[in-house]
Amino acid sequence: MKVINKDASFFTSWHKLEAGEDLPLGCLVGVKDDGKLYKATNKTGTPIKAVGIIYQGSTKLWGAEYKLKREDILRKGDFSDVYRFAVITDATIDGTPKFGDPLYLGVDGAITATVPTGVGTLVQQIGWYEGEQSGFKIVKVCLAYPTKTLES
Repeated sequence: MKVINKDASFFTSWHKLEAGEDLPLGCLVGVKDDGKLYKATNKTGTPIKAVGIIYQGSTKLWGAEYKLKREDILRKGDFSDVYRFAVITDATIDGTPKFGDPLYLGVDGAITATVPTGVGTLVQQIGWYEGEQSGFKIVKVCLAYPTKTLES
């Protein structure tokens, strides 16, 4: 998975936040009361609204030369900026969307093509499906849509 964005402060929604758990590249994240990043989720009873997407992993030292390399995971305790607008190539999507279909926050940072249902479930549109290119699914993320929690 690759996250593409413009490197401008306009696109950044949160600066230098600490990861409260390991977060994979491209994961939708939210902020809990402790001010740390966690996987956003629409789970009933424990929803965490998506405020951004992880676009870079942790820096790690490798070998005797101590070269800096990026991982595909932001490790718990490491810091990162979080972006609210992004393009994801090679996205993993639950369901089978068609071009232009809206996409929603799923469970544990996932992206789903299915509108969430059930009392207490968070419904948050996170972007839309842009189709495939060279076999890679492309998603445009825009975390500016209003959210709602389903009631009885």
